[in-house]
Amino acid sequence: MQKSNLAPEQYEREIPLEPASPGQRLMGGLRFDGHWQYRRCTQAGKTSWTQLPMAFDLVGPADPYGAWWCVRRCAVVLEQHHWLFLQLPAQLPPLPGVQELAQILDVLLPDWDVQAHFQCAQTPLLCAQAVEQEGSALLMLESPECDGPKPGIFWAWVVGYEPESPLSCTDDCVASEALPSAGVQAMAAPKALLALPFGSTLPWSSGYATRIQVHADGSCHLHGADGPWLPCQWLGTVTLAARPPPA
Repeated sequence: MQKSNLAPEQYEREIPLEPASPGQRLMGGLRFDGHWQYRRCTQAGKTSWTQLPMAFDLVGPADPYGAWWCVRRCAVVLEQHHWLFLQLPAQLPPLPGVQELAQILDVLLPDWDVQAHFQCAQTPLLCAQAVEQEGSALLMLESPECDGPKPGIFWAWVVGYEPESPLSCTDDCVASEALPSAGVQAMAAPKALLALPFGSTLPWSSGYATRIQVHADGSCHLHGADGPWLPCQWLGTVTLAARPPPA
């Protein structure tokens, strides 16, 4: 990752902690309170809440699919750095496939276990498990309603999920504490994934992550704040989970 020379105070503002809804499981370090916010660590070792920019990136690699738009936001939440200190290299490929994106992320984020997945039936559970393991996921989707160099392809950043049964929320209420590994392995598939798709026309301050249901045949149903989208097709998944500590 490349670092910017701009001071974070020129862009970011600290936001006091407030509880979030326990009805959804969001990835650690992310919440919604009027705007999407992420938890960042200061140079003094303190933590604060900062607004996460959601507009299109004006500087950085070419990004017609939104892969790098998703990667940059996912990375800054996982790494808890200042937004302006996480600039992606300009030479990244503009149209990465699923395996290629996973390989690049494995280099950019060495502290995270990055995996590419091509088994559609397991996608909802794999994404939910990644969230519970302090991570996140990226989905490559295709819709006839999307414009791009290849018809309809776009990426979506998975920020959480809706469990089949409610789970308790901790006091800091970004997401509940990650489940123990045994609990993660025993998880049931979620009702839906919660994601932020690239190129959505919804105002980012709406606070409504798009619900995505991925079915075993690869078909996806997306439901945003303005109602259902046309059906999409799942093309692949990249998950990021915290690497276990060395033995």
